[in-house]
Amino acid sequence: MKGIFPLRTLGECIRLRSELIPGRSLVVIGGGFVGLEVASTAAQLGLSVTVVEPQAVPLERLLGRDIGGRVAALHERNGVRILAPVSARRVLGRGKVEAVELADGEVVTAHIVVVAIGSVPNSDWLAMSAIDVTDGVLCDEYCRVVGVRDVFAVGDVARRRRPQSDDLQRIEHWTNAVAHADVAAKAILGLGQGPNYAALPYFWSDQFDVKLQFVGTFNPRQVMTIDGSSAQGRNRSITVFGDGRRVVGALAWNWPAAIGRTRRLLERSTVTMEVVEEAFASPWK
Repeated sequence: MKGIFPLRTLGECIRLRSELIPGRSLVVIGGGFVGLEVASTAAQLGLSVTVVEPQAVPLERLLGRDIGGRVAALHERNGVRILAPVSARRVLGRGKVEAVELADGEVVTAHIVVVAIGSVPNSDWLAMSAIDVTDGVLCDEYCRVVGVRDVFAVGDVARRRRPQSDDLQRIEHWTNAVAHADVAAKAILGLGQGPNYAALPYFWSDQFDVKLQFVGTFNPRQVMTIDGSSAQGRNRSITVFGDGRRVVGALAWNWPAAIGRTRRLLERSTVTMEVVEEAFASPWK
């Protein structure tokens, strides 16, 4: 059906951009980072935008309900309609999108529908091999495929055991793919583990006038937010996440310097909440 964009390829993204015409109605199915960035861009271009999200708030699974609610409020202040928690039932139209019917029966008018509901690793072609392809390709900490000699996997498809941890992670950020390539190349050449072998996951997202930057992993067990807003009206903060023993991740809201400082702390050693709090105890830019 014309007007539906799953955003699986660069070509689909380019075609979508040509459809973002002021006055049109856009429904985004999925309130993750991709969906919200599309919503932000479209709203600023003058489209009427609705985001349909099955969780209570956008980004709840990734960043928790409090931050997800703050992001939702940002979008609503800028004219985006957030419908949550609700799922899309079907797209309506004859040959071209006309509306989206939701699970609660509401029908939302739409000229364009963007489907941003996540991704799965394209590993079906390896299903008959000896490789473990449960949620990607299982690798060791050097991106070497487990159980297969001289085969490496990098990027979104690599499910990798992090050093000093039993956790397996498959991370869908381009910074992670760059770090993987460095790790794999050094291992192939016999140059050792290299400086990035334990690189922390990192990504950012620009939505309206806010830059979100995240490093590490999310854990709701311990949460500490530090307000960095100034007398000049800069709306900025950093939220730090811990697992009860140490800090495992942080999200900065319009505060690049803070995420940079926290990232250096996390890369250096095991850091507690008290260490981070002390680092932010005195005023700084």
